[in-house]
Amino acid sequence: MNNDDDLIKAIYLFIKEFANPQLADDCIIFAKQNNISLPNSDYCIFDFVDLIQHGKPVELYDGNSETVTIKDRTELNIKIDFYSSLRAGGVGLSAFTRAVNINLVSRSHLACKFLEPFGLSLIGSTSPVDSTIVRENNYLSRYSLTLSLLTTREFTVNYEFFDTVKKVIKKC
Repeated sequence: MNNDDDLIKAIYLFIKEFANPQLADDCIIFAKQNNISLPNSDYCIFDFVDLIQHGKPVELYDGNSETVTIKDRTELNIKIDFYSSLRAGGVGLSAFTRAVNINLVSRSHLACKFLEPFGLSLIGSTSPVDSTIVRENNYLSRYSLTLSLLTTREFTVNYEFFDTVKKVIKKC
């Protein structure tokens, strides 16, 4: 996977498909967006936590096009936070339920098949953690988990090599 937009789309669609009860489209939020207001209803925020490179990169030279392609396997850790309000007597269990469902699906063949067209393999998920917060004098139920994904990154650059050498030896 080489395109950040495709990665964001893959995670967005994964959450949309498997976080039940289902969230509205505008309630699944990528954390790096600027100038957004948080919904008053249940919502989800996801973000890239880190990446871990596995092994050494592979370099492939193409003499015809004089390019070098560098590939490596990279683990991406994606943090997902599910929020639900405790206002009006609610118990905030929808955040818990969504996190548990994502965790359950992430340990199945279904998740692997879903992410495969995006060039992603699912390694696994952490168990959901209760990280409830106080916001505006109200409790906001938050359950967090981290998905670990594996992808192959690829980068191609022009790199001209020489193919002949002229050797001149001069006597002094």
